[in-house]
Amino acid sequence: MNFSQRIGLKPSMKTLQIGSIDDDLRIGLWNVYASDLIQKISRYRDPVKSALDRYFEYLWKEYYKFPVDTRSGDHVEDFGIVRKKYFEYEWSEVYDFIEFNSQWEIARLTNIDIFFIREEFNKVMEREFAGYRFIDDKITAISNQVEMDSVKEALRTGKGLFQSKHAGVN
Repeated sequence: MNFSQRIGLKPSMKTLQIGSIDDDLRIGLWNVYASDLIQKISRYRDPVKSALDRYFEYLWKEYYKFPVDTRSGDHVEDFGIVRKKYFEYEWSEVYDFIEFNSQWEIARLTNIDIFFIREEFNKVMEREFAGYRFIDDKITAISNQVEMDSVKEALRTGKGLFQSKHAGVN
């Protein structure tokens, strides 16, 4: 608790953010995307096509549904377009975006640790009192840590029980 909170000038706790995102949460999630995802992708070298090229091409095709030839090919410019769009998103679109960027296909294309990225997003969501968390590869509504732990346990147990054609029923 900082000084302003201790003397009652600022609230000591936020309310759980369900159905909205404040600036602290939006910026925190963006910082994970920019610092942990994009910077890690840009470090990976491939002799044929850079991981960042593959990433932006995939984002253009699969997320934005833009023609791939509309990409500038300049990573800074492409990143600027993504940033502009992100800060115009409605609250639910922010979660759509980070969920898309935390899928296995992104990890495959870019050679990044998707578990680490999801955990970093979860840290921000927890710190900023978001009513949502990554549970496995989906952003899921939570109301408290006990509920989140219960869902994780059910998913872990279910995976061990149903490794058959009925896995989708889990």
